[in-house]
Amino acid sequence: MLIGLVLFLYGCGFKLNRNRITLPENATSISVQRIENRSFTPGLDFLLKELLIDRFTTSGVRIQTIQTADLSLLFQINSATYTRRDYALDSGSSSYEFIFTVTGKLTVINNASQTSLFSNQRLSGRYSLKSETTDLSQSEIADGRQDALENLSDQILKRVAQDF
Repeated sequence: MLIGLVLFLYGCGFKLNRNRITLPENATSISVQRIENRSFTPGLDFLLKELLIDRFTTSGVRIQTIQTADLSLLFQINSATYTRRDYALDSGSSSYEFIFTVTGKLTVINNASQTSLFSNQRLSGRYSLKSETTDLSQSEIADGRQDALENLSDQILKRVAQDF
């Protein structure tokens, strides 16, 4: 009985696509083009490109060259910052929240028609870290930026797949 139900649903086109996304314009492939880094933090462009390729691949989207892809994605990183603010102050101890932010502009182009689906859409990735120290180590700063980039790659994926 259960097998029959599964076969019936599959035959009707029902599929569980938990990790799959739908791209605009019936696209099935994307080219992650130039990631331009205008921040003063080197290497963010390479890390973001790797994250985007991984996110799209995991979501069932084929990554291809610009010549064969349905869509092209371009991103310009404008800033990468972190700030510290007081989180909790009491008589015996203090703690602080460090907020990492990576912001930029997203452009997606339909390669067949050479039209922009959206251009210079502002997006930000954020990560928050709580600490009892007033300063972070270099590895904590690098980890915070990495986590903000991961959040940014998720925001980009959501924006590309939004409303389609």
